Amino acid sequence: MDRTLETRKVQFTGNSTYTISLPKEWADHHGVEAGMQLPLYPSDNGELVIGADRAGDDERPAVDVTGMSAADVRQTVEALYAAGNEQFALGSDDGIEREHRRAAETVAADRTGLQLQRESETELLFGTILDTESVSIERTVLQLQYTALSMHRNAVRALLDGNATVAGSAVGRWDDVVRRLDVASSCFHRSLTDVESLDSLGYSRPAMFDRYAVSRHLASVTEQAKRTAEAVNEQDRVERASWAAELDCHAEQSRDYVERAVDAALTADHPPHELVQSSRSLAEAVSDLRRRAYREDDVTYAWATAMDGVERTATTAAAVAERAVQAALRDDVDESVALE
Repeated sequence: MDRTLETRKVQFTGNSTYTISLPKEWADHHGVEAGMQLPLYPSDNGELVIGADRAGDDERPAVDVTGMSAADVRQTVEALYAAGNEQFALGSDDGIEREHRRAAETVAADRTGLQLQRESETELLFGTILDTESVSIERTVLQLQYTALSMHRNAVRALLDGNATVAGSAVGRWDDVVRRLDVASSCFHRSLTDVESLDSLGYSRPAMFDRYAVSRHLASVTEQAKRTAEAVNEQDRVERASWAAELDCHAEQSRDYVERAVDAALTADHPPHELVQSSRSLAEAVSDLRRRAYREDDVTYAWATAMDGVERTATTAAAVAERAVQAALRDDVDESVALE
């Protein structure tokens, strides 16, 4: 599709009417016809968007699940939900198999606002009743941050104490992370195509992307915590390493940097250049600890996993801080333009 920017002049044709002429070839190419009603959305970010004439059911995704495994069906439902679709359907001319139906309904039960709206032998129709006016993507990011740092803290503590119970509690938070990440993803993707949803969320598209990107980075922190906790559970007994206290100190510092970076990214008050450098230096310090540990000690799988996780957490803090720098500088430019 031709997405070339078309600039047209607004003309005054009467006491209370303005008109904009469109080239016939351009209008035909984009499906605009005489007499068609096109909705105009005056967005809070200054855009005036001409909406498409949607055809209702024809616009909803429909996926043929014939021959899929139950795992494939689960992944399909998860992806369609995360993409921000208000409705989507699963179908099969041969009939929806029982395991497919069960897999899809299980995913729906675990996702905020996702419901099975209609079902037949050959089709399952799902709808998302996620109200963007009552959903705060910033609150979702902060909830993700709390869960991520809690999991990270418990995973490291489980390793230091050799406590499988604490490790299990860290792993048990993973489903909560997935649900919150899906909410953030759904809000973000819906904001890309729905101006009304974007306005109700209260952020510009760049700010929405910042929050979505931060949520993905926080998911990475939880993945590292989960790997460490699982490694603790896989060993019958975890011997405390001679450098355990040093790793614990680095882990605590990495969590502090993540928390500060997220706050900087959400507020975008000033570019946290120093935090970027501090996070990178911490990642280098953990890497140096790993080299010394392998020279001086017999590093077990659990401790190796933990060192890798702490280093990646520090790297994640640097990445979030870099995004905060970009957000702050972007806002400074926007404010300067507004003052001109």
